[in-house]
Amino acid sequence: MKEKKLWIFDYDGVLVFSVYVTFMCIIEAAKKVEVSLPSFTLLRACWGKNFHEDLFPKLAKELNWTYVQKEYVMELFLENNQKLEYPLPDSVNDFLKKAKEKKELAILSNRDLNSLIVSANKLGLDLSIFKRIICPQNALFKPDPEVFKVFWQEGYNPEESLFVGDSINFDLKAAQSHFPVIDFVAISSGLHEKNEFIEAGEKKEFILKSPVEMEKWL
Repeated sequence: MKEKKLWIFDYDGVLVFSVYVTFMCIIEAAKKVEVSLPSFTLLRACWGKNFHEDLFPKLAKELNWTYVQKEYVMELFLENNQKLEYPLPDSVNDFLKKAKEKKELAILSNRDLNSLIVSANKLGLDLSIFKRIICPQNALFKPDPEVFKVFWQEGYNPEESLFVGDSINFDLKAAQSHFPVIDFVAISSGLHEKNEFIEAGEKKEFILKSPVEMEKWL
């Protein structure tokens, strides 16, 4: 891999392995409301920019939930979601500290900033390691390539940057649709799996199970 000065990480599914736990929480909420249960395949297909505007409306449409049922499932999920503890990749803080010595590190997430900070503090992820944490601003969400603009305004170069994500439709698409294209590393323990990234055009050598494996590029 060519030398990259800036490593940009997605949060969910990359720095914290939250996808499986989140999906199970949604399914449990649907069970309590006694509505049709979403499969993992459907949850992945309906995954969107946020819960209120994308995920739950899409699930309700696909599973024929009423508006009231949809609101109740979402309410139960959000209530329980606050109590969830997501697993961190093994040794992720140690890896990030080593990476910080040689790279500029940043987070780019579609998650609300306050939610991200609360989650990271609860899980023990050291956010002080990151020079920049970018969450939705001015209605900009991944996969809109404009989400990267703040980095270029601060003097970083797209050709010297690397984006690390777990989603084809949001992370990989954002990197590929940017001009020039931003090099991308796929984490296959999140929203999408290795074979799906390969089908989407990602090279095998840039598909990892954990961001900690990036230590070989330091």
